Amino acid sequence: DEFVRGNFAKAEELYLEFVEKHPDNIIALANLGVAQFRQGKLTAAQLALERAVKAAPNDAFSLTTLGAVLIEQG
Repeated sequence: DEFVRGNFAKAEELYLEFVEKHPDNIIALANLGVAQFRQGKLTAAQLALERAVKAAPNDAFSLTTLGAVLIEQG
């Protein structure tokens, strides 16, 4: 709900808690990366998305979002 409402700081907090218990959950990792990206936390977003890609190398959403983060970083 927090993610959908655009409350990315709270969404990040909740996703971090979830990922701690479920470290290979692709959806949580990808959404964590997006929440961090939306807050300008590019390094953290990159790390979360790299974990998502490692867990599922063919996940188009994670790969695309990771690419957007890398482009933003220059």
